[in-house]
Amino acid sequence: PGRGEHYVPVAVTALGSLAYMAGGSSPDRGPHGRELAQAIDYLLARADRKPGSDRLGYVSADGDNHSRMHGQGFPTLALAQAYSMSPRTARGARTEEVLRLAVSLIERSQGPDGGWYYDPRASFEHENSVTITMIQALRGARNAGLSVSDRVVAKAIDYIERCQNEDGSFRYALDRETSSVALTAAGIAMWNSIGRYEGPAIDRAVDWLWRELVALEDAGGRSTVKHPFYERFYVAQALWQNPDARLFERWATAERDRVVAAQRPDGSWQ
Repeated sequence: PGRGEHYVPVAVTALGSLAYMAGGSSPDRGPHGRELAQAIDYLLARADRKPGSDRLGYVSADGDNHSRMHGQGFPTLALAQAYSMSPRTARGARTEEVLRLAVSLIERSQGPDGGWYYDPRASFEHENSVTITMIQALRGARNAGLSVSDRVVAKAIDYIERCQNEDGSFRYALDRETSSVALTAAGIAMWNSIGRYEGPAIDRAVDWLWRELVALEDAGGRSTVKHPFYERFYVAQALWQNPDARLFERWATAERDRVVAAQRPDGSWQ
């Protein structure tokens, strides 16, 4: 890793897998089918499948100390998408087994407040970003046909909604006042994940988000954003799924140019 980078193969492999699938590939089929199959196999191989393990179902890699529960949510979502594309293959059978274990790990790691924290165990600590990743992973698993606890989902939604401020923005956690564009977009994406696209709370969140995006644009763009790709990941979801398609197009027209311009000669982004 270079300056400002971390070794996070689990989360990044899952995100890369989702990108391949969004681009039209499925495992062993499509323009990146071979690479996608390798990525899915990588994730499957890193799931704890030892009977009796207190981390049964946890997806992790030696030396990856940063992915943690984000690295549980993104792989669960990626595996759910891959499984739905080819459930009747040998890889599909392995994927289903790991998915069931991964969902169970997520469910038993939920804290009493309804949120999740960075480690794969129930805790009195909690954090909104991880919690939103978990609810999206559970939605993906349910869409793929797996059983997901309604009680766990209801508690998670309640936690995330309690993180919304009166002005519409979302804060980092129940006990933290800091809010951001990224977290607010993630909160909107959470509602979209459960099939909710309109309502007063969503309207307040979208209005706050759009005002902040316009203000940042007027101030010269994203140069001061701490986690620009994390922010883009959720803003893209929140605006793409908004009933008013003009919002996404207005945002994405300039943002696409920035993303392309920031790509390094080797094809990666910093």
